[in-house]
Amino acid sequence: MACPKAEALEQGATSAADWGKAAVAWDDCAHSTQDACEKAEDLLRAAECVAEEANCSGAAVQQALEAERGWYLASAAKYLIECADRSFERGDLKKAVEIYHLADLVSRSALGTLVARLANLWQGAWKGGPEPPTNVELAQISDRAKDGERIATDMNENNEREREEKTLPR
Repeated sequence: MACPKAEALEQGATSAADWGKAAVAWDDCAHSTQDACEKAEDLLRAAECVAEEANCSGAAVQQALEAERGWYLASAAKYLIECADRSFERGDLKKAVEIYHLADLVSRSALGTLVARLANLWQGAWKGGPEPPTNVELAQISDRAKDGERIATDMNENNEREREEKTLPR
């Protein structure tokens, strides 16, 4: 989904406040769509903006920004699994493999920082939306993504092998 306001804010960002406004705009875009793939993309962009905001900020707010980034990553991982499942169901196995792989990376990124520990506290105090995945849920998302990636890869390889066999002269 195109988010002209968020894109403009991100492109013109030069300070922590600018990056924070861009992150909020991407979050608003994520909440305005029902499509899981678009939600995930917008939340990942918000996480990138928060990382830039943290780079421009003092140490006093670094921990809070890390928690905010974690909330975006954890939420994006949840939507990436939905998006990958849809691609898998449509038979777009190559795309499903890519998205499952990304979901695994994003969920492990959220788990690998103090983000996962702080995300629930931050979300409860700052956000009014749904709870982000907990550490256990993030680990399950990572496992589910790895399984989905493996299954889709195997199916894709089998399909390609069958196509090759059909084209071989008998």
